[in-house]
Amino acid sequence: MIGGYLVQVTIARESEAPARLLYLVAEDDEEQAVERVRRLSRAAPSAVVEAMGPVTKTEVKRRRLKPGDAVAIFVPRNRA
Repeated sequence: MIGGYLVQVTIARESEAPARLLYLVAEDDEEQAVERVRRLSRAAPSAVVEAMGPVTKTEVKRRRLKPGDAVAIFVPRNRA
């Protein structure tokens, strides 16, 4: 069962790689999850805000999120 969505915000930057932020949103509607992150992150109109996929209810409970909550999550980069 879907407990929420993983949503990514991508911000283009001149002369640099784009900045990417990930949020876990306790919202079972994909469009509402994306809009929640757009408002929460105060994303610039040029930012790309997109759902990356659903997350389980177990993951939402593990992070102690209530319906409608969104939290930024840290994902370490692979190092070469």
